[in-house]
Amino acid sequence: MEIIAAHACVLARPKSVSRGRLFVCGDIHGCYDELMQQLRLVGFDTGRDRLVALGDLVDRGPKSAEVLALLTEPWFTSIRGNHEELMIQAVNGDPTMHIINGGIWLAHLPADERNRLAALAMALPVALTVISPSGRKIGFVHADVPGDDWDAFIERLDCPQVQEYAMWTRDRVRTAKRNLPLPPIRNVDHVYFGHTPLAESVTAANMSWIDTGCFATGRLTLEEIA
Repeated sequence: MEIIAAHACVLARPKSVSRGRLFVCGDIHGCYDELMQQLRLVGFDTGRDRLVALGDLVDRGPKSAEVLALLTEPWFTSIRGNHEELMIQAVNGDPTMHIINGGIWLAHLPADERNRLAALAMALPVALTVISPSGRKIGFVHADVPGDDWDAFIERLDCPQVQEYAMWTRDRVRTAKRNLPLPPIRNVDHVYFGHTPLAESVTAANMSWIDTGCFATGRLTLEEIA
């Protein structure tokens, strides 16, 4: 697996691995134990395999800090979700929306620990492009993509409005849930999204939404990408 680029990331891009399997998981939301269970079920090898999370690592579940700590592991990487964005805003002095949306855990931590965890969140890219083990170009973004061209989206990703769209918008998933036709996103083989809790994963055209609301359902979706 080759990581082409970690887009709109303020720190170094994640490390790549040259062998092993590639997995993606939906929004973890502090459900560390459920993630570990899913990895055991697939026989995940931390020395060979790689996991990409779709953002919203934190809030609502019981172990947000433990999930964030996985960002220091070479086998784990994630994009930034709207809950990481709320966490960053909280540490920068505006905690109201984060607390309302399940972020009270952060407010209870010492200031230096809040700052340390926020730095991990700030280092996350808004989007990620990966070459899968079979050579396919795979895109990862939390919520949605403006327009229908992956490369054009990436070129505009330094724009704050585009980043906000990518972390918050639900236009495409609403269409997919109604079984209405969606055109594929060009210049990418497949794109994975989280953000919107669903009873079951949904796939339309070359897109999949795999957030199954683990914090409420106990079901964390984990998929292998060939």
